[in-house]
Amino acid sequence: MDVGTYEGVLSDIASRLDRIGAGVADASERAACLAQVLAGEFGFSGDAETYDDPDNADLIRVIDRLRGLPISLSILYVAAARRIGWAAEILNLPGHVLVMVGHEAEPVIISIRSAEVHRLVSNRSRRYWPRRKGTSRPRCIT
Repeated sequence: MDVGTYEGVLSDIASRLDRIGAGVADASERAACLAQVLAGEFGFSGDAETYDDPDNADLIRVIDRLRGLPISLSILYVAAARRIGWAAEILNLPGHVLVMVGHEAEPVIISIRSAEVHRLVSNRSRRYWPRRKGTSRPRCIT
């Protein structure tokens, strides 16, 4: 196995994220950029068909197959964000793994299953709600 190939993929993701996220400071916009790059452009998604497949937990296979467990995908989201200096963490909630972007007053989360951005109701409670239909979604500069 050539680890350099996988390092190259991670570098490509970070480079693309850095290009489209240049000048974006708001956590919602950064989260939207992350979802756009990893899910939209690179095609990473959850594996709903073979969820229990061990390949879904192997990061090398996840990069090869572009699908995996939410925790595996979360690691990729956080790694991409941190490579370009953005604050991001994995939140492990009962039955759900999320990525929190930003440490400022209003951090947001990305639901890995849907690649949707959500605002936290309260920074202390770590509860979230989806944006209502018809409201504007954060946009990423392309």
